[in-house]
Amino acid sequence: MLLLLQIDENWITIDDGNGGHSPIAPQVVDALVAMGYRSATDPSSFTPTKKTRKYMTEKRLTFDALPLPGPKGEGEGSMYDKCLLWTGKFAHRYYGSELPVIRSQGFVNMSAESLVNLLMDSSRVEEYNKTSVGRSDEVVLSYGGGDLDCPFAGTRKKKLTGVVMTGSTIIDGTAVMEQPDEQSDFESNGSSQRRREAVSRFVGTTKLVRSTNKVPFVRKPLEFTTLMHCRELTEEQGGANGYIIVGRAITPAEDVDRKGVIRSEVLSNVIIIRRLHQIQKGNNTRNVAVSESGRIASRSDLRNRCLVITMNHVKSPLIPKIIAKKVGLQSAKTFMEEVRSVKRDP
Repeated sequence: MLLLLQIDENWITIDDGNGGHSPIAPQVVDALVAMGYRSATDPSSFTPTKKTRKYMTEKRLTFDALPLPGPKGEGEGSMYDKCLLWTGKFAHRYYGSELPVIRSQGFVNMSAESLVNLLMDSSRVEEYNKTSVGRSDEVVLSYGGGDLDCPFAGTRKKKLTGVVMTGSTIIDGTAVMEQPDEQSDFESNGSSQRRREAVSRFVGTTKLVRSTNKVPFVRKPLEFTTLMHCRELTEEQGGANGYIIVGRAITPAEDVDRKGVIRSEVLSNVIIIRRLHQIQKGNNTRNVAVSESGRIASRSDLRNRCLVITMNHVKSPLIPKIIAKKVGLQSAKTFMEEVRSVKRDP
C-alpha cells in the first residue's frame, strides 16, 4: 500500500509500499510537528469564545501563559471543570483555509504518560470518544517503543555546521558534550538534561489509522484516514516537559482517483500535553495561578495531572460550513469532558 500526503497540489509518498517508511517520511513528520506546534500556540490565529474571554480576564490569564491550578480537591467550578475554547482561521489561502480552526485548553487528572498511552492506543478510543465507531491501525511505519534513537522520535543528531564548544567529543560528525554524573530531574531554568521521567512507549510511533465517528448535527458517519504521530516536546517548544501528538489526513494511492468516495479529512490535529509538576517553577513563560482557593497545588499533587491543548482543523463534505464552527466547538468540549472521565492506567 502506498500512502500519499497532499501538500497544496503536490503528493508526497510516506511509505515504501512494503511496510517500511520512505526516506523522506521522517523529515515530513518533523515538518508536521513544527507547523502544528507553531499553529496551536500562535495567538494571532485565534479568538476566544465569550465564556473563555470572561474567565481569562478574571484570572488575568494571557493566551501563552502557563496556568497553575490549586489543590485537587477544589471541587466544581474550578479550572478542572472548565474547557477554554478559541476559534480561528489560518491566514494562508491553501486547501481548507476557509474552514474554522478550533483550539481548546484544560487540565486532566492523569499523568502525561497515561494520557499519551490512552490517546495513541487505537483499542482504547471508545473509552473517551463516545462518537467513535472504531479506529484501527492500518499501517505502522514506526512502533517507537520510547526509543529516542527512532528516526521519528525527533531527536536525531544534526551534522556540524559551525563552532564546536570546547570539551565536546566528535562522534559521526556530531558534537557530544559529556554530562555530570549527578543532576537533578528538574532544572531551575525549566529545562533538564535527559531527565529521570518515565517516557511513554508511544514516543516515535507513526502510523496510518482509519476511524469512523458519528458526531452531533450530522446524520451520516464521518470516516477518516489519518497519519498519526507522537513525540516528546523539545526545549524550543517551551521545555522538554511533555508530548505532542499530531494528525494529518493521508490518502492510500488506490483512493486518489477512486470515484464515489466521500472522504472527511483531518487537515490538522494537534494535542500538546504538558507535565504540570515540571512547569510549576522555573521557566521563561509567565505562570498564572488559577486556583479558586488561592493556593497552588504541590508538585507531588500535580504529578498525576497535566495541561492539555488541542487544535483541530477538519474538512468534511458531510458538515455544512454554516454549522462547522458549532460542531467543532462542541466536539472539542466533549473531548475534554470524556478524557477527564477515563480512569487512569493501572
